[in-house]
Amino acid sequence: MSSTEISEPEQQSISTQTPPDSHHHQLSKADSLLKTICEVLREAEQHHPHDVNEPSPGLFKAAIDLAWETIHDPSFKSAYGNDPAAEPLFTQLRCTLKHIRFTFSRETQLYVHDDVLRGHYAFLPSCLALEQIRTLLLALQMSTRHIKAISKDTFEEELHVLKARHKSAVASLIKDPLLAWQNFRTRLRYGGDNASFPELRDVVRYLDLNLHADAVVDALYGSCVLFKLHEVAVNHLSRAERLGFPCRMTVDAVENAVAFLDIYARSTPSHKTPPLYHSHRYQYYAYFLKAQTPDHILLPIFEDVGATALIAMRGVPIGLVGAHPDTKWVDGFYQTPLEFWYHDVNHSRRMFQFFKEHALAAKIDLEALAEDSHNFIKHEVLPLITIKKIDSGRSQEEQADAEDDLLRDVPRGCPSGCEELDREGTVACPKHSHPIRAHPGWRNTSHLAGNFYDVPDDRQEYICITDFRTQKNVAAAGNIMAEKLGLNVGPEINAAYAHNDAGLPDDFHMEVEKFMVENPSLMVPLSTALERREEADT
Repeated sequence: MSSTEISEPEQQSISTQTPPDSHHHQLSKADSLLKTICEVLREAEQHHPHDVNEPSPGLFKAAIDLAWETIHDPSFKSAYGNDPAAEPLFTQLRCTLKHIRFTFSRETQLYVHDDVLRGHYAFLPSCLALEQIRTLLLALQMSTRHIKAISKDTFEEELHVLKARHKSAVASLIKDPLLAWQNFRTRLRYGGDNASFPELRDVVRYLDLNLHADAVVDALYGSCVLFKLHEVAVNHLSRAERLGFPCRMTVDAVENAVAFLDIYARSTPSHKTPPLYHSHRYQYYAYFLKAQTPDHILLPIFEDVGATALIAMRGVPIGLVGAHPDTKWVDGFYQTPLEFWYHDVNHSRRMFQFFKEHALAAKIDLEALAEDSHNFIKHEVLPLITIKKIDSGRSQEEQADAEDDLLRDVPRGCPSGCEELDREGTVACPKHSHPIRAHPGWRNTSHLAGNFYDVPDDRQEYICITDFRTQKNVAAAGNIMAEKLGLNVGPEINAAYAHNDAGLPDDFHMEVEKFMVENPSLMVPLSTALERREEADT
């Protein structure tokens, strides 16, 4: 489908509106970049590397670096004026290109995995990045059109049907994930990465529906950039539907729609969001996971699933990724749509890496490991966590024995690692590499005292009683654990860890500080948040 094709919503209840005039800027740099990208992509079509993540700087470096230079050119950016979607768009593009150029680094002696991408300008990721930028450049040159907004009643009615049907489909998947993975894998092995995946139909329709919601449509008329990107997102979903939901194409279309919704969220004046965190760090993992097809299945869903469902899925290599149109509260801070997507991608990547490495160490194939893992979870793990109305004396004894086993089997004294990222101006931060050290003490304190597991004005006491959520008690618990495990960690170290949350992400700090203001009597202040507040007061 060409970038100028239009998808027409199927609803009957629609109203027609006219978009604002477009910015018609003749940008020689953009034209030069578009020409270069098209030439490189035509050349790439002649290459068929055995490894799609093969570093290919000879083919892609010049085009990728030109794109990087262009989007950092003030004259190029100034052409968009005060368009509210321009800065979120450029931020997203910088993230994409950074994860192709691979100019950031991670330094730790304890990182146990192989790098998912072996070097700069990996073949398929570079192709995808150039296609994305080409699409965006073409989109900004497209002529405007009338857009059809779905009526509120129609929107709500279809949304209700979609959610109910999708909920049932996800429940069936969770009931027998091994069978689902085997069926998906067989289909993709014989049909290729773009084998038909009608299972994605409802996700596509759900996102298309949300792309035509009143609030989104209204926002299009205040942003030429947003209006054009909206056309691209709708066209990609429409093409996937028309071609019978080819797996890889549809997943890419879903990701593109989620990326649009992220730009929309960040362009809304009343919508306060933290800087990019997961996109900044984990975007290149999506390239890795897509290249693992058919052994790993990246499966977008919009149904919220809980911890028990995720445990039930853990035995097989299906990576559930949330395709949500709204900003969601996850792991202690608000995450915009693309942030949540890459948050889930990172979890899926980590699980699959462990899965592959265990199969290699055990000298068994993935199919056998999936069967063993699934059966272990189904018959051994899930019965242990099933909530029972009454626990028998025997089950209480078994639980006590299990607790002793866990204490004996915990790795002894594994220190934390250090991650270093060259942020390249993707977010507001120091210019050079910034170390992030993950000490266990402050993580426990911050999560309990903050809002990772719950929020201060709605504490879940079964996690930990509110009165116990203090740095002092976390340090005391650390001392008890160190003694039971025979760790060479003194009380002063635990106390220092429990009072130091300096390594937490800025977006987590932002939410902690906000809750300190809103709930001064409920929040247990964290060290750096408290220091920042004191510095601000002085």
